Amino acid sequence: MLPEDKFCPGCGSLLERPETSGKPRPVCANCRRVIYYDPKVAAVVVVARDSRVLMVRRANQPGYGLWSVPGGSVCFWLFFVLAPCRAFHNRLDILPP
Repeated sequence: MLPEDKFCPGCGSLLERPETSGKPRPVCANCRRVIYYDPKVAAVVVVARDSRVLMVRRANQPGYGLWSVPGGSVCFWLFFVLAPCRAFHNRLDILPP
């Protein structure tokens, strides 16, 4: 998608451009989907024990308040394999097993 896009890629409704997450971003007037033009690489940690999986509630947009596995964006300077450990530690203040 480009900044001049006018329609939602999900439902086809018109896009609005309110301030979202500190910037004016396209938001669908119908389904409220936020369009991010600067996607990032992310890493997650899946912790399973006794047929259960650790889940957290998202503290930021997109998806504020929704359930997710712990994770976050990968910094360009960080070795990719270490990114999930950093995300896990930063979000939960514990070291992964």
